[in-house]
Amino acid sequence: MSESRQDLVPALRSYVERRSGDPQRRHPRFWPGRAEVVAVPCGFWSAMGFRPNAALRLMDLSLGGAHLVSSTRLEPRSRVDLEIQLVRPALSLRTRAEVLWCRRDTLSLAPRWEAGLAFRALSPADAFELRAIDRYFLG
Repeated sequence: MSESRQDLVPALRSYVERRSGDPQRRHPRFWPGRAEVVAVPCGFWSAMGFRPNAALRLMDLSLGGAHLVSSTRLEPRSRVDLEIQLVRPALSLRTRAEVLWCRRDTLSLAPRWEAGLAFRALSPADAFELRAIDRYFLG
């Protein structure tokens, strides 16, 4: 590796750290590219078999949670069953997540909300794969 490229690697890492330097954020976020996401709010109707998908798309992902766009308002402190399937690298992740916040997207004419989710029941195998994906995107 040339000397100029070796100098660039620490600079890129510090850039990523500065961008994700939110004091409330424990893990840096990354955008995984194409992904399918299913978020089903837990409750009586989902237990009865009515499991409508509330998620429209995945905004970003981290080791601690996900940021997604939803077609319905998700109540903060509620639980959702979350399934994420990444295209490249191939990863399928299933977990239960807690809604930390949910805000209306006022720039959209269609009813849309952005929600921040924290992973709560991540299996050891899924946690291992998620760490590998985090290293893939963030180095």
